[in-house]
Amino acid sequence: MHQLRLAVWIMVLASVAVLDGIGQERSKVHEGSPYINYIAWNGTKWSAKPDGKGFMIAEEGNWKKGISDDHIAYTGWNGTKWEAKHDGNGFLIAPEGDWKKAVSSDHIDYITWDRQQWRAWLQDRAFRIEEH
Repeated sequence: MHQLRLAVWIMVLASVAVLDGIGQERSKVHEGSPYINYIAWNGTKWSAKPDGKGFMIAEEGNWKKGISDDHIAYTGWNGTKWEAKHDGNGFLIAPEGDWKKAVSSDHIDYITWDRQQWRAWLQDRAFRIEEH
């Protein structure tokens, strides 16, 4: 009987650990983020938010000096250079800005200001972002 109780407690604790891990994964997703903070090709810090069919972009998040642009030039997870434009509910992304090689994507994979890997999807006039 003692071994059965021990086995039940082990199963309960394992279930709690699994559920806690799932909760932690979900906490990395942010719905409705108004902007993303990304590293541009030249290593500078920029922010972008959806602006109609383009983006409002601002160096170091200084929205007072923000400008409207049809694309963002960001650094990908592996250090590659990409440009992204709105494409319906997703993006048209081009390696090194070569639009002849552009492909449609529902997300972009970018490096944040603190050098983390994040993924962003367009969500109405905001982003859904997720840490990786």
